[in-house]
Amino acid sequence: MENFKKIILNPWFILFISGLFLNIPFFFPNIFAEFLAFFIIAPAFYAITKVEKNKRYLGGLLFFGAWILPTTYWYYHFMPVWLAFLASFGFVGLIAHVFHISNLIKKKNIVVDFLIIIISWVGLTILRINLPIVKDWWVPDIFYTQCQNLSVLQIANFSGIYGILFLILAINAILAYFLIKKKKRTAIIFVITICAIFLLGNFTIKHFAKTEKQNISLIAIQSSPENGYRADANFNDIKNLKNLTIKALAEIQNKSSKNIFVLWPENMITENDSKTLADFAKENNIFLTFNRAEKSNNLPFNSVVMINNSGKEILRNYKTHKAPGEKISIPIKNIQNFVEIDKVKITSDICYDLHYPDFKEKVKKSSLLFAPIDDDRFGKFMPYLHARDVIFRAIENRINILTASTNGPTFFVNKYGIIEKGPLEIYKEGYLILETGI
Repeated sequence: MENFKKIILNPWFILFISGLFLNIPFFFPNIFAEFLAFFIIAPAFYAITKVEKNKRYLGGLLFFGAWILPTTYWYYHFMPVWLAFLASFGFVGLIAHVFHISNLIKKKNIVVDFLIIIISWVGLTILRINLPIVKDWWVPDIFYTQCQNLSVLQIANFSGIYGILFLILAINAILAYFLIKKKKRTAIIFVITICAIFLLGNFTIKHFAKTEKQNISLIAIQSSPENGYRADANFNDIKNLKNLTIKALAEIQNKSSKNIFVLWPENMITENDSKTLADFAKENNIFLTFNRAEKSNNLPFNSVVMINNSGKEILRNYKTHKAPGEKISIPIKNIQNFVEIDKVKITSDICYDLHYPDFKEKVKKSSLLFAPIDDDRFGKFMPYLHARDVIFRAIENRINILTASTNGPTFFVNKYGIIEKGPLEIYKEGYLILETGI
């Protein structure tokens, strides 16, 4: 029993377990698992103060390795083994410095120590997301643990995802401080209070953010192309998309009283099919948005096009960021267009672009975004990760977003981060229908 106690109180063991348990909110996204992120890092804050100063970096490697290596397993789906290894272990080696940086200041107390760790952590994250090259480093960060905690998500509208990260770390640090000072009762009251605030906040937002009007009908189709993501959509792919659309249309009531918008996934439909799709949109009285591969000298431009219910093209935008392994042309000058239909300002963007900070400039004039997606090459975890990015972008920019994916995520999230419909089951063909107010 004494040996067991020594093991569980060993700071190295605590750092490892704390990092390992941080995976729970990533792989089991529900509101209670997400609450865990606000308290599970506290043991690591506590333990790092018990580690010798010259060994804090090793403590960082242990904590971040236990957390990041499992959540980056999907790297091996689309990278060579050596590159996936370097990418995941490389980031662990980089961010482990946040536990070591505070050693540069000789005279400090626990509060200053924790504050330096938090500021270093947030600062390094800001650099990683915004600097060239490393901004393509799609790493599951702490803020990814929050996708249903609406009260916390609203912070992103004021400070971006960095505010969420700061809040999570600050709450964990405060709890760790109480543990170090052996204020167990205060720590328990603190945990209960934080959970109560979040639960009340979530209830309030869900209750007051509901819209009464239903002035728009949305359909999103989820279907994988027959020949995989590298191939253009063929005749059977388009036929299948049409059939799924017709099935969805049959379920919509009062079709004549609302505009119906249909979104297809990112499956590179060729320009040769433009006339067919224009006729289809006109025949079914729908606004059809789809992904199109346009001809260029070497590689296709990856564009998203909207056709109105008269069969006329009214909106076109281009993908500006290449996903890993993707071969497309990037426009030298890209203008983000939008169209206004019945006082609803609509724009579009494609898949990987929703990961980048410049997304803000693309949607600042719009209230509704259509986003075709294809995550088929990245494994089953990536669609869930991508969905969380979509939620962040919706809240940061107060824009409603509808996605349609080849394999997921296909869902509708409103400007407050509330998922009104979906997501559809990953890797399963289907469609979602939503009548909502914008």
